Amino acid sequence: MKKLFKFLPTILICSIIILLSHKSGLKSNFSQVTDIILRKQAHIFEFALLYLSFFLAISDNIKKIRYSEFKNLSIISFIFVLIFSLSDEWHQSMVISRTAKPIDILYDSLGGLVGYVLMWNIFIYHKIKDNVFEK
Repeated sequence: MKKLFKFLPTILICSIIILLSHKSGLKSNFSQVTDIILRKQAHIFEFALLYLSFFLAISDNIKKIRYSEFKNLSIISFIFVLIFSLSDEWHQSMVISRTAKPIDILYDSLGGLVGYVLMWNIFIYHKIKDNVFEK
């Protein structure tokens, strides 16, 4: 049950992404350029959060993992983000008045990369703090 509880943030973020993907005609009062910039930043932000939440759900303890385990967890987390991004765009292709945009997959992947960089910094911080650098 505890392991399942670790996945609740990931499930919540996935649910929010799906809910937003299902809405048609999300409008803002900003100019078209500002609206596009904000939407792309939202893609990056939500997929960075997805990466972080999934990484933390599948890892036992970020403070105690070794570099090789960090690398494997990072790859698995990025693949999860990429697959979810592809499925999100596929879902949007079936929603009336929405279109699938392959460029959004790049923004989502960029979000996964931002999540990786943040997790890498957390990993390194704990290694420096504990003065432990093993392979």
